[in-house]
Amino acid sequence: MRCGAKDMKKKENLPYRVFELACTMFLHKFTHNGMEAFFCNQMNRHPSEIGIPQGMNRETKFKWLLGQLEVAEQRRVLEELSQADDPQVRPEDIQKLHQMLGASPIQIPVAAPGRLDTKFISEAWQKALDRRHEDPEGAITAARTLLETVCKHILDECGVEYGDGTDLPKLYGLTSKELNLAPSQHTADAFKKILGGVHSVVDGLANLRNRLGDAHGQGKRPVKPLPRHAELAVNMAGSVASFLLATFEAKSLSAGRLQLSTIGSSVNVPSGNGYSATLMSVRNTEGRFENTCYNVRAELKFVYPHTGAVLKVPGLFVTSDGQSIKAEPQTTASLGMTQSAQFALLVRNEVDKGFCTLTSWPFDPDAEKKLTFGEWQLYIRVTSDEGEDRATADYIVQLYPNLSSSWIPGKDSARTRGR
Repeated sequence: MRCGAKDMKKKENLPYRVFELACTMFLHKFTHNGMEAFFCNQMNRHPSEIGIPQGMNRETKFKWLLGQLEVAEQRRVLEELSQADDPQVRPEDIQKLHQMLGASPIQIPVAAPGRLDTKFISEAWQKALDRRHEDPEGAITAARTLLETVCKHILDECGVEYGDGTDLPKLYGLTSKELNLAPSQHTADAFKKILGGVHSVVDGLANLRNRLGDAHGQGKRPVKPLPRHAELAVNMAGSVASFLLATFEAKSLSAGRLQLSTIGSSVNVPSGNGYSATLMSVRNTEGRFENTCYNVRAELKFVYPHTGAVLKVPGLFVTSDGQSIKAEPQTTASLGMTQSAQFALLVRNEVDKGFCTLTSWPFDPDAEKKLTFGEWQLYIRVTSDEGEDRATADYIVQLYPNLSSSWIPGKDSARTRGR
């Protein structure tokens, strides 16, 4: 049976003023063909089944097609259109439309910069869950929005750029890579499967409404999400959002306020000519208010893989003018906000043609531990009196007989240059 204009008058519709406002807000989005494709997809019907009258202008066609939907579907379509990012749609018109529809969609609040936390996620999660009975699709939309918000927050905090139109799967891909949660970043089969499953969940959430409305094998009426579908989607989104935030916080906590630089310059050790120390810097990154890292300590562990020999020494903090060490090195340093300090990693001994540690002062090469030529693994750990302040790095250090060296950063280190 063909549906014509007379059929539209016999069925219940939203108030005509809603149709008028919707045309003002959304008509620019559609060409004639695009509009037909959009509404046919919403109805899960072919244009030949609908019998679209010919000769209508775009405004009349929009109203006619919108009128073919049931009232609940009309409301859903208009709410979805109003939630899409569109600079041509005025915020006051969106608010007016929501008032006319009589039910505002779930709004995920915008967290203050750096303030998105577990409370924020729990509240948004619960709001979406509470909506699952009266508005299952709105609850699913809120679940997707929650995940997008968390991903964007983490990417913003990490300084990772993304486009305004980046969809949820791509946002999650960027976020998972930044948090070392991408399956490709792991070799253990169990972890790859779990993390791949999380990625599949996110991808499914992003496409859930379309999948529920898939035409294959469903006849003329599309399958719409029920409260149980919405509950599953919301709980999955909440769980993934909580997992992402917890991982991000754990990653941030592992560094605390302290941040290690790459391998720095060499300075002379004032115990005769021919001794120079290779330095590394550590910085207190806290700059928002007075916040000192007290008693910062550096621990060095050299491992010689060929024999299994292990050398553990403190990294002594030095004061230099860029050329030479100017004062007795210290075992600790206190760093005010944004301040940094340098500590010694090893000494190049041109007198005895070798490498050694720096633990004595005045420097006595005979009292130091010698580092043979070849490949060493160096593990660096810096801490302070505050348990959360810790930073780590590891390097493969190659020491050559000509007294040159190369430093290859490990998985926990920033990239550095060879020396």
